[in-house]
Amino acid sequence: GNADGLLLSLRPSLTYRFNNAWQMTGHLSYAHKDAGSPWFSHYAFGGGLGLSYRNARGVAASLSGSLEAIDYAAANPGFTGTPARDDLRLSVGGALAMPVSLLLADLGADEGQNDWASDWSAELFARYVSYRSNVAVYESSNLTLGFSFARRFSL
Repeated sequence: GNADGLLLSLRPSLTYRFNNAWQMTGHLSYAHKDAGSPWFSHYAFGGGLGLSYRNARGVAASLSGSLEAIDYAAANPGFTGTPARDDLRLSVGGALAMPVSLLLADLGADEGQNDWASDWSAELFARYVSYRSNVAVYESSNLTLGFSFARRFSL
């Protein structure tokens, strides 16, 4: 009866590389959650597009967006007269990343002292998500801004 349950999620995608720098990715999505209660169970269908660029120096930029329709199986049994919930989720995001060694070199640091930075990267990112629903209490929007500092690794 709570929101626990099994979730099946499929997201096939196709990427087309225009050249060594530009590529576009499109995806479709399908999800079904069986939570043991119709109020928490749902189906979701959607899709999205993304465009990314990486230059020869290692600077990368990306922009993506997706739209998803989420249909719940039943109305809330605790509130009579409420409709079954239908949500629309819009997500838009972008990122800008570059190797830390390149960033330090552009800032004028001595190249010989930047050996530690060769495997590190810095990234700025933003994401906006908006939920629209036929049940007003479930409508929301949020914006996430962030910075990451990461090191490449392999197993």
